[in-house]
Amino acid sequence: RVRAVWDGRRLEEMRRRRLLFGGVQVLRDEIERRGAFRVTDLLQGRAGLEVRRGGFGNGVVFGRRSCRMHLFLNGLQVRSESIDDLVNASDVAAIEAYNSAENTPAEFRGLVTDSGGGGGAARTGSSAGATTTAGVGSAGGFGGGDCGAVIVWTR
Repeated sequence: RVRAVWDGRRLEEMRRRRLLFGGVQVLRDEIERRGAFRVTDLLQGRAGLEVRRGGFGNGVVFGRRSCRMHLFLNGLQVRSESIDDLVNASDVAAIEAYNSAENTPAEFRGLVTDSGGGGGAARTGSSAGATTTAGVGSAGGFGGGDCGAVIVWTR
């Protein structure tokens, strides 16, 4: 189960990043209004982002230069083909997306820049001293140094 971390402070941080870096932001009211099941449904058709669907319908988000974007869940980087594999839209408080490294805040530029595929576990990030890991089961690479980021905050 994903630990909820959404609060007013996170919203203020998001608003500050939006002013400094631009990007796409989706808040809870829009999520509810659109009734989306998948997180990537909320990013489909947004300027500078491309969602490509896999065999099971889950989407992979690409930014500029057709580069697979880094994924973050509650501020921690995860290695997964799709954010849809990790969380449903109904559990999301907000989403931020930055389509290139140039317009991505430093804290989300990607801790793991391995562009190779393969399996296993990878260090994905840390928050308040806690390190998380996520399994990798893809045949493709994960976001490289030029990629942006998708940050999903749960409620």
